[in-house]
Amino acid sequence: MRVSCHGIAFKAGGTVQNRLLMSAMATIAIIASASAASAQAARGFDGFYVGAHGSYGKVDNTGSADVEGALGGIHAGYNYVNGSLLVGGEADYDWSDVSYSLNDPLGGLGGKLSIDLNYVATVRGRLGWVYQSALFYATAGYAWSEVEVALSIPGLGRDSASVDLEGPVAGGGVEYKFSNAISGRLEGLHYWGGNDDIGEGEDLETNVIRAGLTYHLP
Repeated sequence: MRVSCHGIAFKAGGTVQNRLLMSAMATIAIIASASAASAQAARGFDGFYVGAHGSYGKVDNTGSADVEGALGGIHAGYNYVNGSLLVGGEADYDWSDVSYSLNDPLGGLGGKLSIDLNYVATVRGRLGWVYQSALFYATAGYAWSEVEVALSIPGLGRDSASVDLEGPVAGGGVEYKFSNAISGRLEGLHYWGGNDDIGEGEDLETNVIRAGLTYHLP
C-alpha cells in the first residue's frame, strides 16, 4: 500500500521513509509533552501560599563573641508566573534563639552579660525561574529585628535594654514541588543591621540558612 503526499510516496510495511516520519512525529510529541508539563509545573507555583520554616543564624562583626543559634517562623506570599518567569512578594516572621552570654564580664565582680536576638521579620521581593517542578530564585527586601542586652552584677542588680535594628536583606534559594499543594525550600539570607545603639564596632551582619515547607492555596 502506498500513500502519496506532495508527490512523495510512503509505502506501508516499514520503509526508511516511514520510519523517519514516525521518528519525527514521536520527537515532536515528546517535545510538546515536555513543554506542556513544564508549563503546568510553572502554573503550580502561581498564587498565594503560606508555610513554616526553621533556620540557623550567626551574627558577624561581634569580635570574639559567638552570637548564633536557631530560629523558627512562618512565611506567606504571592507568586505571579508568566511562562517560566516568576515574580512575587513574601513576608516572614522568625522567633529567635540566637544568643550570647559572658560570665563575669567586668572581671572580678561576677555577674553575667547576655545578648539575645528576640525576633526577625522581613518583607522581600522574589524573582525566579521555574524548570519542571523546581524554582530557582533570588530575593531582596528589608528586615526588622530586636536585640535585648542585659547585664547583671551581684549586689548591684540587673539592667537591660532592647534595641531595634533594621536594614536590607538579600539572598537566594531553590524550591521544589512535591505535589500540587506542597513544596519544600532551601534558602540562604544575609541581613545588614545598623549598630548605632550597640557598641562602637562595624555594622552587625547576620547569615541565615533556612529550610521550610510551603502550602500553595488552590
